[in-house]
Amino acid sequence: MEKFEKAKQLRALRKYGKKVQTEVLHMRQREKAHTMNAIKKYLKGFSDKPDSLEGVPAECGAKARTKSQQMSKGTNAKQ
Repeated sequence: MEKFEKAKQLRALRKYGKKVQTEVLHMRQREKAHTMNAIKKYLKGFSDKPDSLEGVPAECGAKARTKSQQMSKGTNAKQ
């Protein structure tokens, strides 16, 4: 009888572990989707810098550089 109870307990633990694992995976996916949406809105200019972009420098945005800065020649460019 002890083997049966021990096997039953192991099955229950495996089910619990798998449930926790899937919950964590879904939570990460939701967090990533939220962050990506915030980044897209920021890059399109619909919102100010969101909380999820605290560590990202300001120049990472698509609209951070002006047209003159984009077209300027580098130091090694031919003149």
